[in-house]
Amino acid sequence: MIPKKKKEHEPLPMELCHNYNTCSRNICPLDPDKNSLPYVAGDEKCRATKPTRMKIAAQFPELLPGKGLTNRELSGQRTWANRSPKEKKKFLKSSAKSLKAINKNKSIGGKL
Repeated sequence: MIPKKKKEHEPLPMELCHNYNTCSRNICPLDPDKNSLPYVAGDEKCRATKPTRMKIAAQFPELLPGKGLTNRELSGQRTWANRSPKEKKKFLKSSAKSLKAINKNKSIGGKL
């Protein structure tokens, strides 16, 4: 009987990122152990886009319960989820007004 060939290495989520070989970020949103790693002052920002990280993370739901989101993104998601429907509506209305004002300013040649 011929033994089955073992897979040599299952890739980790962060290894599927197109920036993996050139990235020097200490705490990668795609690292299953990210919460046990120490913060390093001046750590570079993740260069992978949010949709890219989420797409990779979707392949590893058991390893990445944070879905490839940064700690800041997760915090924002929790904050939003904890708002009441009334608070969300008020926030969206105020944001729409702000965007309208910004776009109006841009259309008349204004700078931000």
